[in-house]
Amino acid sequence: MSGHRYDMTTLALEVPEGWFDHSISSFQAPDFAQSAIVVVVKRGPLEATLEQLVEKEIAEERRSFRGWQLVEREAITYAAKPAHVVEARFEHPIGPLHQYSVYSSARPGRWYRMTISGRADHEARVRKLYESVLASARPVRGAS
Repeated sequence: MSGHRYDMTTLALEVPEGWFDHSISSFQAPDFAQSAIVVVVKRGPLEATLEQLVEKEIAEERRSFRGWQLVEREAITYAAKPAHVVEARFEHPIGPLHQYSVYSSARPGRWYRMTISGRADHEARVRKLYESVLASARPVRGAS
């Protein structure tokens, strides 16, 4: 994939000791109004195992999205670390969506989730974008 590389290093700030980073970065496709294609990166402290986190996130999505359906769930190795891929479909106020989420732990005690989703009628584009983003993403050394 060619395009702009985003390293999430544009801001430095100090917060009080003991605060946790729960940052979310979101990117919309140029044709978002038609495709609803979005890439969202979410991260936070890993307070249990990665497997338990995935179970908790799946349960939350089942409660939050009408008709949430697991298409496939797979344990993979990503960036030399254990990871999980969750593919799902669900109803959203903007219409049926198709989604791929990759859960991983780049550092001990930290997790991140890369989610690529879009309208179900754009499923082939969503899959291609998922594969491209997954191939291009690299954990940054020293990042929190």
